[in-house]
Amino acid sequence: MLYICEEKRVNHLVMKFPIGIQQFEKLREDEWVYVDKTRQVYELVQGGSCYFLSRPRRFGKSLLLSTLEAYFQGKKHLFEGLAIENLEKEWTVHPVLHLDLNAKPFTKFQDLYDLLNAQLYLYEQEYESVAIDTSIEGRFRALIRAAKLKTGRNVVVLVDEYDKPMLQAIGNEELQTEFRNALKAFYGVLKSADGDLRFAYSAALLLGIPLWYFTIGSWLRPVFSLFRDGLFRIFRLILLPFKKIWKQFAYMSFKHQGSYESGSFKWCDF
Repeated sequence: MLYICEEKRVNHLVMKFPIGIQQFEKLREDEWVYVDKTRQVYELVQGGSCYFLSRPRRFGKSLLLSTLEAYFQGKKHLFEGLAIENLEKEWTVHPVLHLDLNAKPFTKFQDLYDLLNAQLYLYEQEYESVAIDTSIEGRFRALIRAAKLKTGRNVVVLVDEYDKPMLQAIGNEELQTEFRNALKAFYGVLKSADGDLRFAYSAALLLGIPLWYFTIGSWLRPVFSLFRDGLFRIFRLILLPFKKIWKQFAYMSFKHQGSYESGSFKWCDF
């Protein structure tokens, strides 16, 4: 709430805070409050092509993916008044494949297949993709190629909560194995399709399953490795009130994964 005092009269200018809003387009068009992180988004996009990000829930992962989607779709009007408006000169439109694994629970392998099948089908209709290999991973590879051929532009792939199936199968070793084998083949497409990709970005929970768990993610650049490059500012305003809690949380998480004490995780003080 912003208070403006004028001649002993107080006017209340209500600021609309976007609690629960994860769509960048809706946030901007409905004039919700937005903390401008687009300079860091621009640095992220210009600094590499393949990333993954691990963060706890409610840390803005889905909003960041939505922001990237709007950027790569060339929706310049949504970025008016933001830092990136003066940084980006071309606003090239790319085909965007946005896959969301948070859309349903995963209690059996068929749940994963049905979700990926439904999301791939919509894009297959849009880009007129027909796959000879009708497996999920085969269709994904054919879709990326078809999208590039139809638009003449390299493809952007955004995956939200890529590890949710594995997290929901904790305690069920047989189901975890099924999920792991399927996702290993599916995400492996991103590596083989590198020549057709402009940008690939995957987001998941901090305590989730890193992409290298599927043995294909070592070529992806983790965003948390870029803290010292300044990209940590994307989440800085969210993290400030929780710094002490976060440090302990991060220590416990990375110690559990055997990487904190080895120095692969660096905490960046503000």
